Order: sequence, then structure tokens, then C-alpha cells
Amino acid sequence: MYKPSFAYTPRLRRIGARPLWLAWAAALAFALLGCEQDAMKHQSPVNIAGYAVGGAPVVEFAYGGSADSVTNTGAFVKVKYANGGGIRIDGHEYELIEMHAHNPSEHTLNDESFALETHLVHKRASGEIAVIGILYRLGEPNPVMRRIIDSAPAQGYADVAPPAPLQATNYLPSGGGYYAYDGSLTTPPYTEGVQWIVMADALQVSAAQVRRIAALTGGGTNNRPAQPLNGRSITTRGIRADAAANHSGAIAVSAAACGCPGCCAAVKTQTAHASARG
Repeated sequence: MYKPSFAYTPRLRRIGARPLWLAWAAALAFALLGCEQDAMKHQSPVNIAGYAVGGAPVVEFAYGGSADSVTNTGAFVKVKYANGGGIRIDGHEYELIEMHAHNPSEHTLNDESFALETHLVHKRASGEIAVIGILYRLGEPNPVMRRIIDSAPAQGYADVAPPAPLQATNYLPSGGGYYAYDGSLTTPPYTEGVQWIVMADALQVSAAQVRRIAALTGGGTNNRPAQPLNGRSITTRGIRADAAANHSGAIAVSAAACGCPGCCAAVKTQTAHASARG
């Protein structure tokens, strides 16, 4: 095999070593860029559709103590946990690190957007990350969201002790069905290799609560749009083939009652779906 030599020889001096080094560097950069582009094909969030019924990993919830603090980064209100328990996925243990919310939802279900989505972020001792995603339809006020809003500090204030307990088990819907796929973080640096579990049953949140959550971080939206699946499979556990029967029947409020720049589109979509269902 030909092995290039980068020794600075008299011949190299005559033709100019600098252009050869530049060419080599450009080739290396192109190769690295190509590798990075190939690696960035398992991104999150995604539109959950065309999934296979069954085959998802077994998830066991083992949440414990309450949140230690609440912080406002300016982009997210984060509820932090030091001893909040965690989850087991196929026997592997992940510790709960934090909970934060996106408005409107990042994941969509059969192209339907939701008013809000919360993420429970977990990490293994070896560094792997798993995220539980929970979707929220517009409807009745959510008591846990009320506690988070009441606990949240203004932008730039970190590690404020919550006045009331915030246990992760209270975030979960009553139904145990979920979708699973391999994806990434939805914020920079968009690291891949993240195990995603998106709960099938949607909870309810009021339009006023969504507006207040958005206002805490500047009043805008903080969701990433759905990314291509690129051949990935979405599997399920505890979900029947007739997917519509798995989701809570929260009634969406009218688009006119929304007033939140982040969730108006979600409201219109939900209203259309509610009308189609009669």
C-alpha cells in the first residue's frame, strides 16, 4: 500500500511544501466532515408514525425523593435532582438528573403537535443518556405544572429550593404504554446515542400555564422541529395497534382562547383532530 511521506525534501522545496500540506489538510477536513455528517443521522425529536407494535425495551420506574432545586437558564426552567431515583431500561440503571419543558412539543404524533412536552433526563454511571418524554394537550390546569411555575425563579437565578415537593413520579401519566427509539439530545451539541422513551398517554395543561412557562424564559418557543428518521425504527410497549385508543381524550381549547405564540399551532391541530373525532 502506498504510504505518503511528509518529509520536507529538496524536491518538496522545489515544488512547494505548503500547497501539499494544505491539500492534505483539506482532504482530512473533508473526510472528518463526511464522517460527522454520517454520524448526525439519528437526531431528535421525530414524528412518531409508522411504528412497529411491540419490541421496545422494558422500562421500570424507580423514582424516589423530591427535587433539590429549580433554576432558570433563560432558555429553560429546569428542576434538578440529586437523589430523585431513576429508571431501569432492560436492567441498566439510569439516575434522574433533571426535568425541563419545551413549548410547543418537540415530538409529534402522526404529525399532531402538542402544547407542551416535558423531558425527564437520566444518565448512567458510564455516561449513556435516556430521556422520558411526556406530551401535554391543552385542557385543565396541571397541578404539577402549577407547582413548577410557582417554584421557578426569574431568568438568571439558579438553584432556588422549591417551596413544595416535586417528585418525578408525579410527572408520569397513569397509562404505562410508550414509544421507544434511538436518537439524540434536542439541544446543542445534539449528541447521539440517546435512548428515547415517549409516553403514549398525554396529560393536560391549561393555555394559561403554557403562557406562564413561556413567559419565564422570555415569552418565545424553545422546541426543535422534528428530524428525519433516516431508516430508524420506532418500537412500542403496552400500545395496541389502534393507536388512537391509547391516548387520553383531553379536549383541546379553541385557538382563539390560546394567545400563546408557542402553542397556537398545536391548538389548531388539536381542535381539527377533535372535530374529526366528533
